[in-house]
Amino acid sequence: MSAVRLRLLLAMPLLAAACGPAGGADGVERPETVATTGPAPASPTKSPRAYDRKADPRAEIAAALAGAKADGRPVLLDFGAGWCGECATLQYFFHLQTVRPLLDQYHLVSVDVGRIDRHLDLARKYGVDLKRTGIPALVVLSPEGEVRTAGNKSLYPASAGDRLLSENVVAFLRRWK
Repeated sequence: MSAVRLRLLLAMPLLAAACGPAGGADGVERPETVATTGPAPASPTKSPRAYDRKADPRAEIAAALAGAKADGRPVLLDFGAGWCGECATLQYFFHLQTVRPLLDQYHLVSVDVGRIDRHLDLARKYGVDLKRTGIPALVVLSPEGEVRTAGNKSLYPASAGDRLLSENVVAFLRRWK
């Protein structure tokens, strides 16, 4: 692992406040950090990677739903951006031994939303107003494509003090599988 990547991983908890559940005190996302790791997978058998601006999320969601119909696993949509500290933290958590086995029970699609100016219609289609909720925002779809849950409230319970914690990600994934 490169020294720069290691420093980013170690700094993620400190950077986490950059996005928060609603972006900032005024609810507006602020691009204050940079963290990218590559394109997002459409299948849980691939290693989860961060938000790819060049990806076609509609095609990836369609492929994930086709896979979900075949194997019965739900689809997890992860709306976020490479500059967002909380999104980078979530991507880091996706690689943890406590999270990875749970994540494998989903078809994961990470959707790059830019500076909260890309794919907003797609987020709204699945019940998320990113300008209100902030990022990251997760949506769980049934294998039939029905929204089971949308947003990020359960990732940020009051007890977490507006910080993304791995145990909250674990609880979320367990609840909606």
